[in-house]
Amino acid sequence: MSNGQLPRDQLGNIPGTAQQVRKDLVTQTGALRAAFEKRFGKPLTITDSYRPYSVQERIFRQRYTTSWVTGIDPRRWLGVTWWRLPGTAAASVPGTSNHGWGQAIDFGSGVNVGNSPEHRWMVENAPRFGWSWPLWARRSPMYEPWHFEATAVPVSNYREFLAGQGVTVPGATPPTPIAPILLEEDMKVIRDETAGSIALIGEAYVGEFGGADTAGIAAATAVFGEWKNVPSPVYRVAVERAAGRMRHARTTLTAEQLAAQITPTLVAAIREAGTGATPEQVEERVRAVLRSV
Repeated sequence: MSNGQLPRDQLGNIPGTAQQVRKDLVTQTGALRAAFEKRFGKPLTITDSYRPYSVQERIFRQRYTTSWVTGIDPRRWLGVTWWRLPGTAAASVPGTSNHGWGQAIDFGSGVNVGNSPEHRWMVENAPRFGWSWPLWARRSPMYEPWHFEATAVPVSNYREFLAGQGVTVPGATPPTPIAPILLEEDMKVIRDETAGSIALIGEAYVGEFGGADTAGIAAATAVFGEWKNVPSPVYRVAVERAAGRMRHARTTLTAEQLAAQITPTLVAAIREAGTGATPEQVEERVRAVLRSV
């Protein structure tokens, strides 16, 4: 099974739409749309969902060029560097998009407008239906308020919530949720085996490094050891849960206090790795991550 080439029997139509997601996500997605419509009195539109490889390639070629234009968001594909065109949204390299696994949706109906009432409602309530706004989509230059990603959850996650709104709970066999990663130590390094991203997660810190961020990856692995390869859905669950702990920790700890916990070891690691980064640059990297979650 390859990204963007899922068998038809593994996909299902979202009720009331022509859009498709992975079959085990259909019930919870329909339930989310029902809850949204009950709250706002309008359908939750979906502008994009499962994305076959051919569509991924078409979108990527529309938005990126091998000619240096703005110098923003460089991507490597087919052995060359591609640059994002001005005024376009980011797109994954063909064969790496979460849309290609049937577990990503782009929403409309106001959800696509950051900090709108609809978007705030989704950020707060969609996770109970297995849908979350990923960390990378919350940051410039990749800011995408419309993009949500899913992991399978049982009906029990949202049954009571729907009942409280007077919405009928869809009758379907609950899918088996993806097991979370158990943190055996305070810090762990995990790698998305599809996208190549590295995440440093723990009880009071979460940071992500893109697959091309060799300095960040060298620093994290030098301090905390080699990463563990995990499937994309498991990676996103682990990062989102760590981010949740991070947001909770910030109610009692300042960004400066949290940065102080991690900066010295990262500085030492980067020096050992010979990347040439100064302590000030490392500290700013840490603070930037803390401010963004």
